[in-house]
Amino acid sequence: MKKRTFLKTSSAVVTGSLLSPLMVYPNDEPRTNWAGNLTYSTDNLHQPHAVEQVRETVKRYDKLRALGTRHSFNRIADSTKNQVSLEQLGQSMALDRDTNT
Repeated sequence: MKKRTFLKTSSAVVTGSLLSPLMVYPNDEPRTNWAGNLTYSTDNLHQPHAVEQVRETVKRYDKLRALGTRHSFNRIADSTKNQVSLEQLGQSMALDRDTNT
């Protein structure tokens, strides 16, 4: 691994672990689906900016639902505990089917 890559990766890990508890963004306005006819039940919306923050969020919370594009007319993405949105994620994630990660 190149020194520059190592420094960038390790700083992202350290920053992610320090900021993870701060990544809940309560909002005064209720979040709704795109049509506005469904209001989500929790104010605990996690919006990670890096893949490592996504990993930390998934590890930290037992009850977590992914908030997608909000095009659903039912409560499949709703949670009374925690939601995670990848909207702020500035990079793509890849699935490794061999290791299920």
